[in-house]
Amino acid sequence: MVEALAPGRSPSSRTSGETASADLVIEAADANRFEAVIATTSRVRVEPEEVAVTFADGVLTPAAANAAPDATAMAGPAGFDGTFIRCAPNAGVVEVGASLADWARAVHVFADEQWGTGSGGLQSPGQG
Repeated sequence: MVEALAPGRSPSSRTSGETASADLVIEAADANRFEAVIATTSRVRVEPEEVAVTFADGVLTPAAANAAPDATAMAGPAGFDGTFIRCAPNAGVVEVGASLADWARAVHVFADEQWGTGSGGLQSPGQG
C-alpha cells in the first residue's frame, strides 16, 4: 500500500487493486482530517488534565459551561521528564489547510497560565 502511494510512482504502473486501495486510503484520510498543536516542555506534570477552551482574538480561555468549546487543551506527562501539551480544535472550527500559528502561540500561553508549564511565549508570524 505504501509503495502504491509513493511519490514518483506512476499511477499507470499500479495494479487495479493498488489503485482502488490507494483511492480508499486517500478518501478516508481526506474525510478524517484533523488539526492539532502539540508541544513538550521540560517541567514535569504528573497528572493529565483536559480543559474545554474557546479561541478568540488569539487567546485560549476555559469555555463557559453553557458555551460550545472550540477545542480541548490538555497537558500531561511526556514520555521523558517533561510535559506533553496538546490542543485540538473541534471539527469545523479551523478551515482545512489554515495556519495554526496563532493557536500554537495561544496554547503555550494558556499552558503556562493554566498548568505552569514554563513553555514560554511564542510569536505568531507578523507579530514583530
